[in-house]
Amino acid sequence: MESKEKHANHTRLALADPPDCCSKPRNQLTGEVILVHRGNCSFTVKANVAEEAGASAILIINNQTELFKMVCESDADVNIKIPAVMLPQDAGSNLENYINNNTRG
Repeated sequence: MESKEKHANHTRLALADPPDCCSKPRNQLTGEVILVHRGNCSFTVKANVAEEAGASAILIINNQTELFKMVCESDADVNIKIPAVMLPQDAGSNLENYINNNTRG
């Protein structure tokens, strides 16, 4: 039996700049998954900004240790075509540390 991992897509992970992804990122995105911090604006704003900037998906790092259900505002423009996922705070911090430690020249 063949492993499904062989057919998995490999996509680079980029840190949002600004970290909250509430405004257009300063870094150019070309299909990366963008890692952002929760807060300062709604989930739909973050996802729309990330999608418009060229991200293929958005991972939102929760700012609390508890689980949190992502919801859209009732009047939100929910025409988002990229996946949006919230990560637990510790998992997001670990990913962020990994990126920071492995991208410095």
